[in-house]
Order: sequence, then C-alpha cells, then structure tokens
Amino acid sequence: MESVTRIKVRYAETDQMGVVHHPVYAVYLEAARRLGVVPGSTAAVEDSHNGIVSARAAGMRRARRPMTIAS
Repeated sequence: MESVTRIKVRYAETDQMGVVHHPVYAVYLEAARRLGVVPGSTAAVEDSHNGIVSARAAGMRRARRPMTIAS
C-alpha cells in the first residue's frame, strides 16, 4: 500500500493566488506543489461534485466520500 499524506489548502488562499477561473483547481495544484509531487500521481478525496470537477481539472485521481453529519 502506498503512503498517504494529508494536506490542507484553504479555499480562501486562492484569492491570494489570484485565481479567477472556475472550477477552482488551484488549491489542488498548490497541494501537489507543497508535497513536491505532480498532480497526476495524487488522489483527491472529495465530498462534493464541484470538488470532484476541480480535482479532475487539476489532473488528479478522484474519490468521492459522502459527507457525514454528526448528531
């Protein structure tokens, strides 16, 4: 099994990156940059359709995980 590294890039950071296009996939490109890997060698786990579309636009593999709401 390959190793898994979790990294967070906040959506608000895209403003600082000057991102003006949609879907906003710059967060995925930034995460890959911070990890020192190419986007195609990574996978994004998302809970929304828009997140999946963004990860695809960045060239990443995708996995959808339904959002769970704690009661």
